[in-house]
Amino acid sequence: MHPNTRWVGFGRRLIFATSLVGPFVISLVNAPMIRAQVTPGTPAAFEAASIKLVPSSELDSRKRNGQSPGVSGSGGRVTVSATSIGSLIRVAYDVRNYQLLGSPDWVNDDPYDIAAKAEGDSALTVDQVRQLLQALLADRFQLKLHRETKELSIYSLVVGKNGQKLKEATGDQFSMNIIRRPGQTLITVSKGTMAQLSATLSSQVGRPVLDMTGLKGGYDFKLTFAPESLQADANAAASDSNNAPSIFTAVQEQLGLRLDSTKGPVEVLVIDHVERPSEN
Repeated sequence: MHPNTRWVGFGRRLIFATSLVGPFVISLVNAPMIRAQVTPGTPAAFEAASIKLVPSSELDSRKRNGQSPGVSGSGGRVTVSATSIGSLIRVAYDVRNYQLLGSPDWVNDDPYDIAAKAEGDSALTVDQVRQLLQALLADRFQLKLHRETKELSIYSLVVGKNGQKLKEATGDQFSMNIIRRPGQTLITVSKGTMAQLSATLSSQVGRPVLDMTGLKGGYDFKLTFAPESLQADANAAASDSNNAPSIFTAVQEQLGLRLDSTKGPVEVLVIDHVERPSEN
């Protein structure tokens, strides 16, 4: 990843944008699995950080006003809004939901506001923000964890028995647009690779998706399906009012591909110890 990459969140998806300076927003869902690299010159810790538990009444008010949880910042300041520590760990260590194990209930239930300031006013890259958040979690939440590899349920993306239905890309640049309507999700991709499709499908079905298609190059395609991904069930049937198919049926009928359920090694983070935060 480019050292000056910043993340810009659009609803429930992310795109990359390269910039030397400027604000950033890190979405709390569907984050790509890209391991952050150590950035030279990153401060060891935030200069100051305020942490506050958000009362349920205030959280309800924010939801009514359309305020979403997230991590944002500008210059050397980072703001975390109504975010669980589980979500913050996933942002800090760049992992998905299924890769974080051993969380006490409060880690995923209690929402926190955090206002933190790094030394100086220079714009922070996403890698620097991740490293600062890791230091904050260790200092104020006494977080200790380790990595290991576990055999988990995954999906293999393969070509269907009647052959793939993808079109060779006509454009020069990759783009992805995700539109969510009640009972229906539409994904439109230009010049997308099977690796990019696998990552997108993984975020929808809640499991790792391994590209086993053998297809190279870029493709243009659309995928319309019912948002049933939380079932993570390859036999799920569509039941919404728009009669959109399940994501498993859509992949097969619209792309000529198939998601096969199997087992495979997945790198995970295991929480060994975590505490509610120290006082400000």
